[in-house]
Amino acid sequence: MLTIRWHPTDRELRQFAGLWFPAFWLLVVLIGRLWRLAPAAVTIIAAVVVLVAVMGLVRPHSVRPVYVAWMCAAYPIGWLVSHLLLAGVFYLLITPLACVLRWTGRDKLGLRFDPGGATYWQRRPPAPPRERYFRQF
Repeated sequence: MLTIRWHPTDRELRQFAGLWFPAFWLLVVLIGRLWRLAPAAVTIIAAVVVLVAVMGLVRPHSVRPVYVAWMCAAYPIGWLVSHLLLAGVFYLLITPLACVLRWTGRDKLGLRFDPGGATYWQRRPPAPPRERYFRQF
């Protein structure tokens, strides 16, 4: 389970500042164009992004609030997306496959109830000698 790192290391904060700078810059450009912001507003936001990136590289602890806020915003999104993907794989892939196998009568594990059977015991070959485990190939 992923957890939010409330006290990241200096290295993590520098990586955050250096790696996310292009992403924030792109976000500023897209927001400026999509919302048709005034060039002065885009310039101010871009200056804040550059300032935060430079401060993060020079003094990593100064970007800790930005890092924690970003992680707090990204954590629920990641949780939701991962659970939706797992549910989608289960309900769109595993469940139909199981239904098809059940309808075709396939019982690979031998779990089907046999009312006429005296026992469900199945003979298995004896276990190999212990020395075999040390000679795998």
